[in-house]
Amino acid sequence: MPFEKGEGGRPKGAVNKSTKLVKEVFAEAFAELQEDEFTNLVTWGKDNPTEFYKLASKLIPMQLSNDPENPLPQVTLFQLPDNGRSTD
Repeated sequence: MPFEKGEGGRPKGAVNKSTKLVKEVFAEAFAELQEDEFTNLVTWGKDNPTEFYKLASKLIPMQLSNDPENPLPQVTLFQLPDNGRSTD
């Protein structure tokens, strides 16, 4: 007998245990790497700016529009931190 909608299974929005564990392990490894000045993300980004911005552009949050006239996702813009460089 097939499942009916809403019967059994994981509740909507519940996180898979394996996915949660993998994310936690990666977060721990990332945090440890950030403490090393030679392997952290800032150093890598300075050495590989094109790849850094490719990755960053995929991580920019998207906001779905509820406007039926314009249903396409909208990019949520954010302010880059001031890194002390002059724009003059």
